[in-house]
Amino acid sequence: MKLKKLFAGVVAAAMMLTMAVPAFATGSAITSDDGITSYTLNKSYQLIGEGQAPAADFNFTITNTSVTGSEKYKGRTDFPTPSITPSVHYGANEATRTGTGTGAKDIVVNFLKEGDALIYDSVGQYVYTIAETTPETGLAGVDYDQKNVSMKVTVVNDDKTDNGLKISTISFTKNNKDKISGKVDGNTNEEAAFINTYTANKLEVTKKVTGAAGDKNYPFSFTVTFTGPNGKTWDASALTFAEDAKRADYVNNAWNFTLTHGESISFANLPKGVTYSVVEKYLNADNQITINDIVYTASYEYGTGTMEAAAKTATVTNATKGFVDTGVILDNAPYILMLAVVAGGAMTLVIKKRREEE
Repeated sequence: MKLKKLFAGVVAAAMMLTMAVPAFATGSAITSDDGITSYTLNKSYQLIGEGQAPAADFNFTITNTSVTGSEKYKGRTDFPTPSITPSVHYGANEATRTGTGTGAKDIVVNFLKEGDALIYDSVGQYVYTIAETTPETGLAGVDYDQKNVSMKVTVVNDDKTDNGLKISTISFTKNNKDKISGKVDGNTNEEAAFINTYTANKLEVTKKVTGAAGDKNYPFSFTVTFTGPNGKTWDASALTFAEDAKRADYVNNAWNFTLTHGESISFANLPKGVTYSVVEKYLNADNQITINDIVYTASYEYGTGTMEAAAKTATVTNATKGFVDTGVILDNAPYILMLAVVAGGAMTLVIKKRREEE
């Protein structure tokens, strides 16, 4: 009996605590008894694949959407608008895989005007749309968040303030569907107000030589051209290479290099959407090249493609059919010489005999 009473007391205390503490959980509104004067949203910049994200600026706007419960602004959209952080800057390589740490930045919504007074002059529920601006020319590999955030601000009477009003509740809805806290959670970051990603990886070009006559020490020449995605900013001449790996030279808008059998070159940090084309130089129309009287036929595996989150590998194989028998086999030369001597002696005897008979 005493155990039941103790359990009932614990449950009652837990219920009272739940009712007393403001709700900040997923899908709940942010509340305050004293009134809300500002709120800090988070944005997340995440790295997908393998690379280093470029420096980037992400811009934000806030616009009035609708209001209910206010006679003064009934049917109008010219009600007070809070201020918002207009732009968030990231330095190079600040995007992280989880979007936390340097990948998380603040967007502050401020409900005060000059003199620290609340911007509102009427009770009501005010709805705003917070949006990330997609630039006309974005950065290659960067995805901009086009899912708007809807913010609902509830303004109620409060005799403790100068104008008798306070913000009791604010809530955020993403993509007109899911309520969010607007905070980076370090996992999927579904609670973040805005999520941006940078997707990149590497292209590895590998050389193979096959066939008995193939010279595996010969340096074959290659060129690789890269094309950035339409409407995106990207500089093909500013590529990097894997550490302690082979390098290439940028000439005439293409990267030039040589590879022997088994060698590779790795182009790093290629953004998503960049297309590539690997070409072995000096091939004829049949994809053949003759080196030291040996004919090599080149073939490509994934010689062209488009970069995505996964790494790419392009393999160029030069195949030979072996050496061609174009001369006398030296091991038989003595025997051939002996046959020639015998044949010559026989012809001499025949000619001499005929002369004697005449």
